[in-house]
Amino acid sequence: MEELLESLGNFKNAIFTNKIIKTDKKVYGLYTDDMKKIAKKMVNDNKLFFLDEIHNSYEEDMIHIFMLTFIKDYNLVKKYLQKTIPIINNWAMCDQLACNLKIVAKHKEDFLLFVQNYKDSKKEYEVRFLLIILMRYYCDMDHINYIFSIIDECYKDYYYIKMAIAWLLCEAMIKFSSLTTSYIKKCKLDNWIINKAISKMNDSTRFSKEEKAFLKTLKRKGDNLDD
Repeated sequence: MEELLESLGNFKNAIFTNKIIKTDKKVYGLYTDDMKKIAKKMVNDNKLFFLDEIHNSYEEDMIHIFMLTFIKDYNLVKKYLQKTIPIINNWAMCDQLACNLKIVAKHKEDFLLFVQNYKDSKKEYEVRFLLIILMRYYCDMDHINYIFSIIDECYKDYYYIKMAIAWLLCEAMIKFSSLTTSYIKKCKLDNWIINKAISKMNDSTRFSKEEKAFLKTLKRKGDNLDD
């Protein structure tokens, strides 16, 4: 594996990756498409033993993540997720797994029972994984109020959890503006999260000028929003 990663590595991309991903592991600088191709081939070749090995590089972690998105056996996916989610250590691993785990769409209610347990976790990326999964697969009329309840109940004392909530609220506002507006007005989320969500809405091309003008009226004072 190391020889393959070395051959596909890109020095400039490794520098860029190190800037945006906080990791102590080696970074070769592979592009996402290359990691996906390796992961797909490993699944097709039934080399699932890789999922039980200790990984020494960022790319190995990501190949691990992408392998889970190519496995077609739902129960096997859940088995490996139970081992993988607790060891996710950066936002890229978390988001790539959540956003590419298409098998969830075929098992929505069962998977919701599985993933909702992470709402009580105190681990940053376990909670973020739950929130990104809800945004990606459950932002619909059947689950929108459930999503609001999860946001209220989940642990929030980490930056990447707060960012996920802001992102999720932005998506909810696009699809369910009245319900989301009502929630934002009455919820007890801190001002930083609400204002970050509104900032994301104003950056989106999916809101009209008139809608953005209204959204600004929902902004709260004293958030110390500096990024």
